[in-house]
Amino acid sequence: MQRRRHQKRDGHAGTGKDKSTCVAILGAIQREIQRRNVITGDPRLIEMIRAEISAQGPMSFARFMELALYEPQHGYYSSGRAIIGRQGDFFTNVSVGSVFGQLLGIQFAEVWEKLGRPPHFTIVEHGAHDGAFAADALTALRQSFPQCFNTIRYIIAEPFPVWHDRQQKRLASFGGKIRWVESINQLEPFVGIHFSNELFDALPVHLVLSEVGKNDAITWNERLVSTSGDGFEFVGAPISNPHLEIALYRLTLLPAGFRSEINLAAPKLMGEIADKLERGVILTIDYGFSRAEF
Repeated sequence: MQRRRHQKRDGHAGTGKDKSTCVAILGAIQREIQRRNVITGDPRLIEMIRAEISAQGPMSFARFMELALYEPQHGYYSSGRAIIGRQGDFFTNVSVGSVFGQLLGIQFAEVWEKLGRPPHFTIVEHGAHDGAFAADALTALRQSFPQCFNTIRYIIAEPFPVWHDRQQKRLASFGGKIRWVESINQLEPFVGIHFSNELFDALPVHLVLSEVGKNDAITWNERLVSTSGDGFEFVGAPISNPHLEIALYRLTLLPAGFRSEINLAAPKLMGEIADKLERGVILTIDYGFSRAEF
């Protein structure tokens, strides 16, 4: 399918005025981002990151992302500061309404049927936020598929106490149907489903950049995070992480200046999940480009 360019009704492409309008809009967006960063940035977390860089040198973007999102007390997710919903920082399918959870509840019942109606059917949710999805899916199962519902034990993998507490409050009506673990490694082997919604794209990633090296050969370098004045900046460095080097070896070299991200945490986590699943389905929902486009 060919992509069509959108043109004005008079047949002319965008004018200089259109371009200047776009620039103005982008500038306004950037200023709003900066304003929000000033308001919501955690000075203690920033100081922790700066102290680690000062002591150990520039850090990988994966480490920077890990601290920014998951530092136990001050991280964006781990501290409970993440505001997800129409009025929040971003929203997901779960935020829109209960239909998403209800439809997947029906899908879970179908998996139970295909597995031969096992008497013990485990649903593991990883990254359950405030428990809204679990509530929607379990409500649908209880109302429409009581036989399946009676076999279910619903396990939430949740390492952060603040979200554990919010999930418990949201799911109180389901009593002993639900239990919690801090990590996948605490699970016993199970038959059922592992479910996650926008989990894998929230795992820390390494940033890499293709550059011209010796003898005009294209090589990969890693983009590290260093300090610059009161803020941070990217600096280039040769690849030193052996796991990252292996991942890059599998990629086709692209023209100089191509920047990409490498998620070493995702295949590790997927392997841990697969090791625990005796029979069933791993269902993960995420969004992005196809491999070719990316």
